[in-house]
Amino acid sequence: MIRDWQNKFVVPVLHYELKYRGNFLNDAWWNGELVTEDSIFRFPVRCGIPIFTSLPFNENSIKLLEKFDSRGFFANQLKWIEINWKDAYQIIIKKEISLYVQMAKEVAKRNKLILDIASGLGGGFTPLILYFNKEAKILMNDIEPTVVGAWRIFLHEKNIKNTSFAAFDATRIPIKTNSVDIVVSSGDFGNIPMNYIAFHEVYRILRSKGYLFIADGITYLESFKHLPSLIEIIHDISFALNKIGYREFLEKLGFEIELFETTKESTLSPDEGEFPRLAWKYKVKIKYCGVYIIARKP
Repeated sequence: MIRDWQNKFVVPVLHYELKYRGNFLNDAWWNGELVTEDSIFRFPVRCGIPIFTSLPFNENSIKLLEKFDSRGFFANQLKWIEINWKDAYQIIIKKEISLYVQMAKEVAKRNKLILDIASGLGGGFTPLILYFNKEAKILMNDIEPTVVGAWRIFLHEKNIKNTSFAAFDATRIPIKTNSVDIVVSSGDFGNIPMNYIAFHEVYRILRSKGYLFIADGITYLESFKHLPSLIEIIHDISFALNKIGYREFLEKLGFEIELFETTKESTLSPDEGEFPRLAWKYKVKIKYCGVYIIARKP
């Protein structure tokens, strides 16, 4: 956890200030906890990674906190990260002029604080940003502690030292208001349940003149015509914005849209999520288009 991020964390939703208690490694957080002044709210920090997600009351949670510095504990995640890292570099080699790559390149050249929302094992925008700037001050986020824990080990072995990590729910971002310069997300907002709350949180934490870069997808409304109405209702509880796109909602939040481009129609395979898998049982293919957005907070 580089110094630039160490004063940015607060209690989720309540936004109470947090202080770090624990040991340090090269002046950076290592093992300890983030606590409020009254010591009521406490969040563990392992290997410099604050964990704000709920952990179940079982032996696996204890093992997680005990083994967080063990490479062997993250062996399965590291296998997939290695594959996805190589795939990201192939994107650059084959599609260097693509809008996706150009967005990453634009973010990388700015000496700003960058939050990569819901990075996942694919890493979100981070692999491409680091290709163009290994010193980029990125905070990788995922709701799963094992994901960011594995990325910490992987990037450390790549001698990439400026990337930081935190485990939290994107609908309850534990970061101070008006404190981040850039938020990026690659295919991740579309997988966050009730992502409209996450967008609201992103607007809150961005500084004035801060930017949001999105590469995601929009589901075609026609895909729902051949599905039972109850499936659409279930879908809309968490993913209503995925049908209408994000532009209008982002503008309602206050964002100014500087770029909005869509790509050609594609089809989700049943392996790409529970929704397309359920639709496939009704012999319905979910069609969507890619969307690229650059939005600015005034």
